[in-house]
Amino acid sequence: MAGFIHDKLEIKFLILYIAARIIEPIPFDTVLDLAMCDEGVDYFDFYLLHNVYENSIQVYQDPQWGILDYFLEQKRLGRIKHLGFSTHGRPDTIQSFLDYCGDQMEFCQIQLNYLDWTLQE
Repeated sequence: MAGFIHDKLEIKFLILYIAARIIEPIPFDTVLDLAMCDEGVDYFDFYLLHNVYENSIQVYQDPQWGILDYFLEQKRLGRIKHLGFSTHGRPDTIQSFLDYCGDQMEFCQIQLNYLDWTLQE
């Protein structure tokens, strides 16, 4: 088949690639709706707040963006079954995030480079 788009997943990646390069931020609900556009997908079993680390934690904690409130509402509505976060951060940053909302997080994915402990610094 000619062309480079062969299925819905490739269309999603193309849209997200273009969206990442526009000037205005994309609303959370638009991104979540795009991710759920496959036929038969009504919810995510696991959803990660991505890459909570030293340079992003303030954005996640800033009430003006409403990030945590938005995703907790999606969980309440049943669109997300388990909410967690991924991190590339130092232990003190992870602890700060857990102090902020750890009672609402159900899991964490930690980036760890076993061979180079200084990689993240």
